[in-house]
Amino acid sequence: GESNSDNHYQCDCKKCSCKYRSNVREYLPEKLLNPLLNDFYQFTMVYAYWKAGRHNEISSFDLYYRKNPFKSYFSLYSGLEEGFEYLKTFKFSKEHIEYLQTKLPEAEKEFWEYLSNMDMNSLQIQGVSNLEIVQPHTPLLTLTGELAKCQLVETGLLNLLNYPTLIATLASELKQRFPEKKLIEIGSELAQTEVAGLLGVKYTVGSGILDSTTFIGAVDLFGVDLFNESPDMLVCNFKDYKPVDIENEIREEKKFLISLIEEKCKDNNESKDKENELLSKVENLLKFARDFCKKNYNQKVWRIVVERLSSIILTGSQYVCCANTSNDPEKSMITLQEFSMVSYVLAQFRNLCFTPEKNLLKPIFRIPSNKEELSKQLIQKASSYMNQLSDIVNMVFSESNSNSSVFNWRDFFSIGLDYNFNFIKKEYISKDTKNTKDNSTLDQPSFIEQTYINILDNESIDMSWFDYIFLDSSFIVCESQPALGMVYKLMHIDGQPTMKFSQEKGKSTIPGVKYIVRLFGDDGKVVGDVLCYKSEVESLLQATEVEVYNYPDYDMEELVCYSKAELITKNISIQQDWSKGDTTGLNGNPCCCCLGLCLKTQQKKKKVLNQLSQFNSFVQVSLWISKQIRETISDIVKK
Repeated sequence: GESNSDNHYQCDCKKCSCKYRSNVREYLPEKLLNPLLNDFYQFTMVYAYWKAGRHNEISSFDLYYRKNPFKSYFSLYSGLEEGFEYLKTFKFSKEHIEYLQTKLPEAEKEFWEYLSNMDMNSLQIQGVSNLEIVQPHTPLLTLTGELAKCQLVETGLLNLLNYPTLIATLASELKQRFPEKKLIEIGSELAQTEVAGLLGVKYTVGSGILDSTTFIGAVDLFGVDLFNESPDMLVCNFKDYKPVDIENEIREEKKFLISLIEEKCKDNNESKDKENELLSKVENLLKFARDFCKKNYNQKVWRIVVERLSSIILTGSQYVCCANTSNDPEKSMITLQEFSMVSYVLAQFRNLCFTPEKNLLKPIFRIPSNKEELSKQLIQKASSYMNQLSDIVNMVFSESNSNSSVFNWRDFFSIGLDYNFNFIKKEYISKDTKNTKDNSTLDQPSFIEQTYINILDNESIDMSWFDYIFLDSSFIVCESQPALGMVYKLMHIDGQPTMKFSQEKGKSTIPGVKYIVRLFGDDGKVVGDVLCYKSEVESLLQATEVEVYNYPDYDMEELVCYSKAELITKNISIQQDWSKGDTTGLNGNPCCCCLGLCLKTQQKKKKVLNQLSQFNSFVQVSLWISKQIRETISDIVKK
């Protein structure tokens, strides 16, 4: 594949030379990913088909979902690679069959022989590519083949595709909401399982939606960016600090820092002049730090400064500081004001002792969002803190450096917010009353209504302060909505389209094998998606207007005008050589690049951002069905 612009990734199958190799088995070994990743119900269904002689009837099943998660206006389809690996390697072992025989002892020997010889190579598959923005009720995967085979893979596909789509959608929602912020995943170690943590990082950081993660295992496996510092580095060290004699501290720390510098220069074969120059800079900086801290009477700042000076000399690394989650901001382990002082002093050290090419990162002050009032107070006081600090620093620095410039705190550190998805619960106590025969009332037991409110929906918090957003474990487990609710439904069997009816319109299925054609307006934005049959695709791609019916009512015909149409549904072969895709057209097999399987992180990021730009932010695009589908529904209803 290749990129034809800075913002849009598009694959040209004729030039694809990828050597795609899936690494799914590195984190989903055979013990986890095999035909027993299934509900026992599927085996009893298949046995019933086999007994009735219907197991080889050709059928089609759609995998889709009914409602966007997180109040979003779209979902980001993910998990295709794991789903393909499941289908491609689906094969019952001798041990699998022996185990199943103990659970279904009434089944005949011939049935087990049938299962032993089963694979999924004969299935015809069509669907959308990985990391494609999709809508409810549109077929993400359609499997066509023998009824028993299509039935047996339902549970595995739902299991493998639900979570990746859910977490990728949540990440893309955050990216839309905070496009200029650095989004850092820090909670994968608390995911339900290691596999969940790996998949969460793969489809968020690995897709280029989030910027980095602290999960080193995922970095090694998927090659994603590592956020390389512990966010709680300073919390424990200064919890119970004691007042110190700064002059004595300087003498002791000066000895220690000098020994560090001498050792470092010796290891790097630095000249004696270079060593003396560095020693002189450190001595001047310590004098500056002493004057700065004494003027502000803050031993805590001094102790943090000397520890971080030692660390920077040794490693030149970034560090992160976390605010204490005390209800009283004044009792935080380190306040924003104190952190600002530390950052300023350390910035002077970096400027003195390292070249610009070193590109050292700025310190980050983290503010928790899990306690609403604390966060509000910290942020509201930030402006006051900065003004005070600016006055202090300019006064101190001007005494030791006549070339001082106006202080700008953003030059020295960044502020990050812990985005906690553990929504605040607001409880309302209500009492029901019930009339008795004598018209008196009896109080019924109280009940609690719980409303979940996202702290960042509160307009009193100014997000312009923050450069980083840290996503904790409530993000990786999708705590506000732990399941997407994908379904897998029969749409066609024995040459006839089928339909499930429900009193809820959104639960009635759309019959037949369907294709998704996406319509675009003159501005390049998505107008909506049309579900149609194969015979209608070419006319939709070539036209600029079409008569369609709205979903889910079917009763309102409308004329839709558009400037461009794109076929979203692709034909897929689980047995093809992925490096030899021929075309993305109606009858061809796309390559691994077209399906979004082998893209590098930056290519995935371009693909996702390009799609996000095509959708109007926070507006639901339309979904229509074609005339032929509407006529098929009418015929089924009449029958």
